[in-house]
Amino acid sequence: MPNPVSGTKLHLAVQLESDADSLELKLYTKSMMLIMHSTVYRPFTTGWNKADYDLPAGISSGLYYVVLTGHLNTGETGNGKTIGKMYYLR
Repeated sequence: MPNPVSGTKLHLAVQLESDADSLELKLYTKSMMLIMHSTVYRPFTTGWNKADYDLPAGISSGLYYVVLTGHLNTGETGNGKTIGKMYYLR
C-alpha cells in the first residue's frame, strides 16, 4: 500500500495466496469507526494483483486502518484478511 495516500482513489497491490472472485475493503478511522466499505468484483489470481477503490468524499488527513478480505463466489473467505495502515494527506 502506498503511503502516504492522496487524491480520490486508493490504488492497492496485494499478494494473494489463492484465487479470489472479489476483494472487499473496509476503511476504519484510528478510533475504529467504519467509514468505507467497498468491494471489487472480478477474478483475482494467486500472486500479485491490483485493485482500485474510490475514497469517501471529504476524507480528512490522518491515519486509517485498512482491512482487505478476499472472497470466493461460494461465499467462502478464500484468502483470510490483511490489515494495514494508511496515512491520508489532503
